Amino acid sequence: MSGISKANLHRLVLYGNMVLFILLASSTNVVAKEISTRHDPLWIAFWRVLIAAPALALVLKLMQRKILLHPVDRWRFFVLAVLAVLGNQLLYILGIAHSTATHAALLYGTTPAWVLIMAVWLGMEKLRVWKVGGITLSILGVIIVLAGSGLSFEGGSLRGDVLLLMAVLSFSAYTTLGKPLVERYGALESTFLVMAFGAVLYFPIGLPAALTADYANVTLADAGMVLYLGLVTSGLVYVLWYWLVSYLRPTQVAVIMCAQPPTTFFIASLFQGEQLTPALLIGATVTLVGILLTVIGGGEKRNIDFKPARGA
Repeated sequence: MSGISKANLHRLVLYGNMVLFILLASSTNVVAKEISTRHDPLWIAFWRVLIAAPALALVLKLMQRKILLHPVDRWRFFVLAVLAVLGNQLLYILGIAHSTATHAALLYGTTPAWVLIMAVWLGMEKLRVWKVGGITLSILGVIIVLAGSGLSFEGGSLRGDVLLLMAVLSFSAYTTLGKPLVERYGALESTFLVMAFGAVLYFPIGLPAALTADYANVTLADAGMVLYLGLVTSGLVYVLWYWLVSYLRPTQVAVIMCAQPPTTFFIASLFQGEQLTPALLIGATVTLVGILLTVIGGGEKRNIDFKPARGA
């Protein structure tokens, strides 16, 4: 790696993980909408979390990582599990079943605004012009993209949109409140603890739906989508998210969510023949400028050393 300074290498790793997160997360709305329209969202959410927790435990074991959980942090991870699994994942899958992937993308695009409000209210961040400007530009870009795609809100999707908004608020709180813990325990460890607590919490809720589900109608493609939601979305994507949270301010990470709508449309144009429009190109550009302003303008919260913080 001669010719690349350590600082530049750190930035490459940081930005590379951002891009990977965006690419993986952008397909979640499409996958979740597809599977939830054919099957009961309650058992989908059940298997999603029950796949994620053991998979993360296996990764921890293979990497020979141990978690020394402080007793005082148990209730904090319990709260994060409520927000991430019961609040975000369950409400999301229930909401998108009655709404659209486009509406979900728009509502999750407002995540940085909610995170900024929460972080300022909790005293974790200060209100700065570059934050407000960057977040405003990012959300404006999302609106331009979705308006150009014919976004409309009809009465039939109102129930789903309300559930999706509640999921966004839960995810915003999960992002903001999780920062101190992820800096102490590490992204992988924190995500495992959240999913493990979440699996225990959701088990009695989702078990009846899982036991009575008609698995005869589950195709191989359906199984693959559930695996994607469990392994990739609840596993890898959540780990990447908390990894970014550990090195950046909550608002800097949250603004990345604004890149999902244009990225999803770009992917659809490549694989599904969806036509690129001027609104998409303009909106994507505005969103990118807003993200760069928020992430680069604020600087890194702490240096990247490739080693997670440990609970001692």
